[in-house]
Amino acid sequence: MLFLKALLVLSMVVSVLTITGQPTEKFLSSKLLEADTNKDTLLLKEIFDEDILILYPDAPPFYGSDVALDLYEFIWSASEESSVDYIADNIRISGNCGKESGRYIYLTKEGVPDTISFEMDLISENGRYVIKKISYDNANMDNIVKVLPPPTGDYSIGRKNLLRKTDTRSRPIACQIWYPAQTATGKPALHQSREVTKASSDFLGMPLLWLSYFSLIETNTFEDALPVDGEKFPILLYNHGYGGFTSVYQTVFEELVSHGYVVVSIGHKDESALLIAEDGSVIPGIRDNPFYNKRQSELNGEEINRLQSIILNSDDPEDNKEAYKKLVKLSPLHKESVELWADDTKEVIKVLKNPDNSFRKLFPIFDFDRIGIFGHSVGGATAGQMAFDDPEVRAGINLDGFQFGDLVNNKLKIPFMFVSSNESGDRYLRAGSFMKESDADCYQATIQGTTHSDFSDLNYILRGDQRKIDAQRSLILSFFDKYLKGKDVKLTDMEVSYPHVVIKRN
Repeated sequence: MLFLKALLVLSMVVSVLTITGQPTEKFLSSKLLEADTNKDTLLLKEIFDEDILILYPDAPPFYGSDVALDLYEFIWSASEESSVDYIADNIRISGNCGKESGRYIYLTKEGVPDTISFEMDLISENGRYVIKKISYDNANMDNIVKVLPPPTGDYSIGRKNLLRKTDTRSRPIACQIWYPAQTATGKPALHQSREVTKASSDFLGMPLLWLSYFSLIETNTFEDALPVDGEKFPILLYNHGYGGFTSVYQTVFEELVSHGYVVVSIGHKDESALLIAEDGSVIPGIRDNPFYNKRQSELNGEEINRLQSIILNSDDPEDNKEAYKKLVKLSPLHKESVELWADDTKEVIKVLKNPDNSFRKLFPIFDFDRIGIFGHSVGGATAGQMAFDDPEVRAGINLDGFQFGDLVNNKLKIPFMFVSSNESGDRYLRAGSFMKESDADCYQATIQGTTHSDFSDLNYILRGDQRKIDAQRSLILSFFDKYLKGKDVKLTDMEVSYPHVVIKRN
């Protein structure tokens, strides 16, 4: 340690400082060192801008002062050692902005001092400078998803929220609507607001540290944009996975809307992570609510795992059917959720057909003669449920969901597609019995190399694998184009463009 301290003193002596304009009272790197050494969150609050951005190599960006404080508290809890030193080599101040750069010396896990570079962007607030951004070891946003992938269709995209309590039912009506819009101007909507990232991370038990920068990502959507005039579009109803929320699959929503669809994503009381009101404010869900918690017991168990294994591995349709019947019988609460979600979805259709002033401008574009439904996980099972018991729905897709509900005792009456993840080997959700007994066209599609969570924006944003999202976008669009728009589409041709997609038909 004596050698390290001597090195630090020497470094301070030889540092070259270039100051232009009005200098700061004290280098902010030294204040950051003071706060880090003393584990002083109050000092961190003083020197961090509300919208601070912290960039580390091989990590997602950390965005917002609350997240930055959580990050430091996490670091402090994980190690007894604090910063060794920040050494400012250069500071430039010009007007209300500035930059400070130098070297950050820290102790490795082995207790050995190491050095990386840092650079801070400063901004003046109320006569004092605060840190707007810190970048360590030249980390930058070059390889970070900053905008959702552009849709390939011709229509611009608008979005409107709906949240309403009714006198006739205890469950609110909640949805977000993406729709073809007139040419939009201004700034596109963010992927998630900071309130949404906070509520979703709390509900899902995921560290906000890893999700905070979702509120920096721009979409291709414009809030409350005027709808296209003089055209009607098919309506696609979407239900998310259990514990998800209405804006988890925007990469696919935007693609569908750009090709002339309305997408209505539906939320569910007690089982969605959050609901979004008309003004964008968030009603957070409570993860520990009894309704949600009691369903967890149906996720595992020796017999449940055995039945799921049959569904994931056996190509025998009779084995598939018997396993599903027993699984549904052992999972009455999941069956109840599917039925509740189907009821929520039907209520949304009723509201869309009887608009009030909150979305009257959208009503002329709705084509109620062409309604499709799709969903992920439990939301996918909801699509299967409505594919035999709702005559208004004309086509549907189950994205990687065990088919809970009553479909196992009924027949599909409309064109339907089961899409399954296939991370490795030959393990995927078999739909053989449903295909065999369907009264309409039925497909089994697998996307090799995908996981259950790839059917959302989450993995795309965290890992940047657009190939998986492109396959989903193309598959879902092609299916609905065929069965809602009557286009001459041969779905199995997708296997040429996407070799990791395998499609079977009944």
